[in-house]
Amino acid sequence: MKILFLLDELYPNTSANSRIVYRVIDELLKYDDIEIKIMGRPITTEQLKIKEYKGCEVIHQPYLRSESFQIDKKGIYKYKIARIIKYLITPHNYWYKYRRIRYNQMPYDAECIIYINGMIRRKEVDCIIACSMPFYTLDIASWFAKKLLVVFYMMEPYSTLQHARWSNVPKMMQKEAALDDLANKIFAPPLVVKEYADIEPLNRNIDKFIPTEFPNIIKRIINDEFTDDLDNTKCHCFFIGKLYSNVRNPKFLFDIIRLLKNKNITLHCVGGINEDFSSEFVDEYLSGKISNIVYHGEVSPEKADWYAQKADILINIGNKEFNLLPSKLIDYVSMGKPIINISQIENCATLPYMAKYPIGLQLFEEKEITENVLNKFEAFCVKNKGKQLSFEEVSSLYKECTPDYVANLILKTIKGNNIISKDC
Repeated sequence: MKILFLLDELYPNTSANSRIVYRVIDELLKYDDIEIKIMGRPITTEQLKIKEYKGCEVIHQPYLRSESFQIDKKGIYKYKIARIIKYLITPHNYWYKYRRIRYNQMPYDAECIIYINGMIRRKEVDCIIACSMPFYTLDIASWFAKKLLVVFYMMEPYSTLQHARWSNVPKMMQKEAALDDLANKIFAPPLVVKEYADIEPLNRNIDKFIPTEFPNIIKRIINDEFTDDLDNTKCHCFFIGKLYSNVRNPKFLFDIIRLLKNKNITLHCVGGINEDFSSEFVDEYLSGKISNIVYHGEVSPEKADWYAQKADILINIGNKEFNLLPSKLIDYVSMGKPIINISQIENCATLPYMAKYPIGLQLFEEKEITENVLNKFEAFCVKNKGKQLSFEEVSSLYKECTPDYVANLILKTIKGNNIISKDC
């Protein structure tokens, strides 16, 4: 079977969602009868350099900004003028423009659709798996629904996110439902499937949805190239991931750390900071004024894994959206380290996963930090420093979150669909 994955981000600069897809790809490559091609939008010079991934051809979608990353800022205007002139004198661009207007396609979607049509004519594709981001990968894949097997792989809810930027959520739900009409199967997190089952018009395709966990339970190997001086006499707690003020605000956690009497408990923050934080907030909590809060900034995924392996305690903050699970929590579970989970809402998506984790502490955000919360936090850190579950125990508890389980689920499903590609 020949599979084309449509992604929003390409290796090596990948988001958490894209890394999930690459784990599935890694697992599918173990099968001799599977051929994979990857199409995505290169937006960095590092991505532009990658032409293949573990033997899979990487196809770069046309993207206006892609080459501009290699241009000196002083020459950017000359470059843009040259691009416009080249566009005007290239005949096939008028065909692309016609398709965009005639079929209401987004910029560059037309080029991708024509390219994929050629792949299908050459019998290079049996199945398209559109992944990760709403809605452009789905838009592109939906054009081929009558010709071959089209599968959507969702990492999160699309139109129903509470913080969604859509000005008209009902309209976007109609759009999502219309796209779902064209898919053969849709893999989505269990919480999304449960939510969509009760929402019109999204529930009209609920029979197509297959509950699919994040395949993040993988055995991590400590990378010896990284070093960091961590005082072994202290208890090192790590929050790894981007800090947001709206989706998962860290203020409650930071205030706990500041108020702890035991200053040997240190919080390390690894990851970026969203731009919506005030400069006062950053200065107060992340500038070093609080002695036991250390901000490391953004690092590579490999170094983030390394920090997680060195941690005594891993800390997760649940999202404010009840239907949005931070995939980072499953990453934490795979480490086997003690986990403190802070939920901001009563029906937090993390709760079922924490309930069966043997060495976890569940806290709920409160308006004021009580002595009870401080005592629980400190006692858990002191008692569980140095503890770790074996990978075998973790993978047994969360079998449905392993890459081989998810890849087998996807493969079994798409092979069970008797849809033969038609020439375009």
